[in-house]
Amino acid sequence: MSNAKFAVKIFDRSGHFGMWQAEVLDVFFQQGLDIAIEKNKPDNIGEGDWKIINRVACGTIRSYLAREQEYPYTKETFASKLWNALEDKFLKKNSQNKLYMKKRLLRFTYVHGTTMNDHITSFNKLATDLQNMDVTFSDGDMALMLLSSLFDEYEHLETTLLYGNDEVSLKEVCSALYSYE
Repeated sequence: MSNAKFAVKIFDRSGHFGMWQAEVLDVFFQQGLDIAIEKNKPDNIGEGDWKIINRVACGTIRSYLAREQEYPYTKETFASKLWNALEDKFLKKNSQNKLYMKKRLLRFTYVHGTTMNDHITSFNKLATDLQNMDVTFSDGDMALMLLSSLFDEYEHLETTLLYGNDEVSLKEVCSALYSYE
């Protein structure tokens, strides 16, 4: 077993659930709790030990959830049920989650002091989350959404990229933004 330390950020729904889930799974592997998210108890583990493993795993999962996200699951004692319930809530391709993610992408704006690399990376994460929910945008629309996330001080760059062009690609916009910075 490794002595590696994992810094898992508390999941409050503002971050990327899939990344959070992968980090918690890393903690499970380190602690030997990864078996707890399996639906069936392994034959070589006794009933009492299985309950303890599940309680510890549930506690570990909840310890990385913000209070608002943890509250509905405080009574759950089986890690696989808790794990699946969280996936259903945050990864499910339902209309509510799609709307939430679309709002995050469409309201996304540049934060002063942020590097352009960080801004583009955050934009791409939001777009990837939507793609994982089977929501797609054309490359041109993605380029325009990224441009619209910028402050007015980038307006001359927008004009340069769009003047005389019917289409602009996300790659062109990203390249121009990296060069501008």
